[in-house]
Order: sequence, then structure tokens, then C-alpha cells
Amino acid sequence: MGHPCIERPRLRHSLRGEAGFPLSNSLLEEHLALRCGNPGGKDQRWPAGTELFGKTFGIVGFGAIGKGVAKVAQAFGRKAVAYEKGKNPGDSMDVVEFATLDGFLSESDTASLHVPLVDEARGLINKVRLSLMKSAALLINAARDPIVDSQVLADALNNDKLAGAVIDVFDAEPPLPASQPLLHAKNTVLAPPVGFDSKESMIRRAGITFGHISAWISGKPVNVKLGGSNG
Repeated sequence: MGHPCIERPRLRHSLRGEAGFPLSNSLLEEHLALRCGNPGGKDQRWPAGTELFGKTFGIVGFGAIGKGVAKVAQAFGRKAVAYEKGKNPGDSMDVVEFATLDGFLSESDTASLHVPLVDEARGLINKVRLSLMKSAALLINAARDPIVDSQVLADALNNDKLAGAVIDVFDAEPPLPASQPLLHAKNTVLAPPVGFDSKESMIRRAGITFGHISAWISGKPVNVKLGGSNG
């Protein structure tokens, strides 16, 4: 007598969208100021920040999280472009334009990754694709570590081929080993993967989980991924 395997839907949609923006802008600038011995940017020799308005925010992966990120980008007056498998360049949805991956990377002032780790996504952002990005651009990886080649990204940052990177996903749980190349890369913010964690999301998670248990007890399981009987 087996038991069904039931999947709880992802809960990160709104919070992951919100988390990317302080990470990708003010936090990065303050981080760089601190590394230069200039907290708060009080020294006039510290270069001015960059405005968000009118800049292009690129999103790789236009699922629920990607759509949430696009809404936040638009609220800041940014132009949102996206790459999604199956969408043709020139298509649009929710005021978001779709582009080829290469075209998208060359256009974006910020590129934010929100794709699942399927086989074809491994190494998606490699040396060739990083070379397409503007030297003043910023890369955010909030998806999975293997989607970006960490050594290639570190090399691009250290050689000023990319302005900065924000990473909150890693191939191993922190503490990271000293061999992790991004630990030694310039203009990089490494954050713990807690962009999903809020009081509201934990309450939603509990409600969904208890709802699934109740449905299974009543003999009407939902979101069943692997078979099994309820007896």
C-alpha cells in the first residue's frame, strides 16, 4: 500500500520579485562604497549612482516569478524585456517584449535569471553570452547556480567586462569554500538564498500544506506527482 507524493506550489512569486531590486541597486552601490572605504558615498570622489528609470531590465524565464519581477521593474519606470522558450521575438505580454536570448542580453542594463534547472539551462550564461552584455550591465542570478559559469562570470567581473553581479544561489550551502571564484570577484554581492522568506509566505505555505493534507484525508488528493492509494 503506497502513499501519493503531493507537490506544494511555489510561494516565491511576489517576494522574489521584490527582493531583486534592493539587491541589484542600492545594496550593490553601498557594497562597493564600503569596499572603497567610503560608506554612505560621502566622499565626493565616489562616482554617482545610476538611475533606474528608462533602463532596460531583462528577465530570463517568464514564469510566475519572472512576471512578478517584470511588474516591479515597470513600477520603477524600467523597460522590461524577456526571454522565454517558445516565445517569438517581437511578441508581447503584460507590456513585456520578448527577444532572442542573445538579443536580450545585448540590450539589457540588468539581466535577471529566473529559470528552472533543466538540462538545457545548465551553462546557459557562458563566456560567449556574457561577452554580449554591456560592460556597464549587471547580472542577477536568483535561479540556480549551474545556470551561470561561475569562473567565467568572475573573470568577466575582474576584467571589467561586466559592471557587477548579485548572486543568491550556490552549488553548495554556505559557508562557501575558498575555491568559489565569486568570493574573490570584483563588484559582487553574494547574498543568502532567503528572498522567499517572509511572515506572509510562511503563512501561505502552511495553509497550502494543511489544505493538501485535508484533501488527501478526504480521499480527494490534489497536485499528486507520484501514485499511491489513499487506503
